[in-house]
Amino acid sequence: MTDDFSNSHSEPAPRRRMRMWPLVPLALFPLAALVSYDWRAIPALNTPSLPSSNWIGALGDGFAYWGYQAFGLAIWIVPFACMVGAISFVRGKKAPVAGRLLWSLVLVSAAACTLQVIGNHANEVSAAAAKLNIANAGGAVGYLVMTRLLSPLLSDFGSAVVAVIVLAGAAVALVGASAMASFAAAAFRWATARPAKTAADDGDAEADERLAAAQRAREEVARQ
Repeated sequence: MTDDFSNSHSEPAPRRRMRMWPLVPLALFPLAALVSYDWRAIPALNTPSLPSSNWIGALGDGFAYWGYQAFGLAIWIVPFACMVGAISFVRGKKAPVAGRLLWSLVLVSAAACTLQVIGNHANEVSAAAAKLNIANAGGAVGYLVMTRLLSPLLSDFGSAVVAVIVLAGAAVALVGASAMASFAAAAFRWATARPAKTAADDGDAEADERLAAAQRAREEVARQ
């Protein structure tokens, strides 16, 4: 037994990480729970309730229900945060677990606050919350922090600015400034490439119209 234990510790780090990769799909459980969630299967929301169709069973229904109640639509950040954390763990990146959990909680809470304000002005967000039978787009956290506390003091705009700043800070703390800068640069390139493409398309359309006009003029001359 001693030899087996020493051999496991003497195993090269890349090989140990490869053996741990099968653990990564476990991080998809929260995503599967949210995707297959049906609020009509929750007795507190629908009586009589429908049979559960959640892929993760009663645990998945419980996670989705309480997640939506607490954080609203922002609960969808949790599956992706779990996946990033799992991949980082398998790749051997060391980070304090308590610190990651704390910043993840701050990230989801800030996202809930942001969505709460957006839901007050965007019909699409409020409609998505209503479809899931959620009273507030930001859940209880968004309602208490924004609707009851910050918005009366700072207005929706001021409270949204505060929430976005906290959201960005938590994201940087979790994934790093370089990763966030790369993401922002990619988003900027995508946003600025669309108008350029549209302008090129407009130029092609104008050229086609000029060619068609010239063709019609030649046909008229030929008929004369």
